[in-house]
Amino acid sequence: MKKMIATAAVVALSTSVVATSVAPASASAATTYKVKSGKLVNAKTGKVVKGYKVYKSTLYKDGKKAKGYVTSGKVLYKNGKAFTGLRSAKYYKAGKLATGSYKNLYYKSGKAHTGLVGTTYYKAGKKYTGLVGKTYYKAGKKHTGLVGTTYYKAGKKYTGLVGTTYYKAGKNIQA
Repeated sequence: MKKMIATAAVVALSTSVVATSVAPASASAATTYKVKSGKLVNAKTGKVVKGYKVYKSTLYKDGKKAKGYVTSGKVLYKNGKAFTGLRSAKYYKAGKLATGSYKNLYYKSGKAHTGLVGTTYYKAGKKYTGLVGKTYYKAGKKHTGLVGTTYYKAGKKYTGLVGTTYYKAGKNIQA
């Protein structure tokens, strides 16, 4: 009985010690910095923070909002804010290299993409029209129809009857 009470007391005591030591640390982290007269300062000392520091989604350098383009921690900032747009032919969204469409081009990991995305083929970020291997794409999709004198079905040269015309390997053999 005494062992059980002693064990319970040790567990309760150690839990309260851990809880009180963790709580003040997280509370002080939130109040480490503040902006005073447009400058980032240490909340305790009132001194300007040296070097690069991100505070409330804004990048500061030596206490002032960073100017121009600056990369910090794999994030690109422009005038202190995470950048969205094109920079050096790369697409950034919220400061990070992004995948997706931007101004009618498709980007993958920040670069204009060449290859299939789902069923759409892109070349240098644009929907491609032309042959890729033995497959014909029109506006990025496998094409069905005449291209010059060659008939394609789902991007491949077609053999078979289309209306009253017979095609073999895409060529009209009745002509």
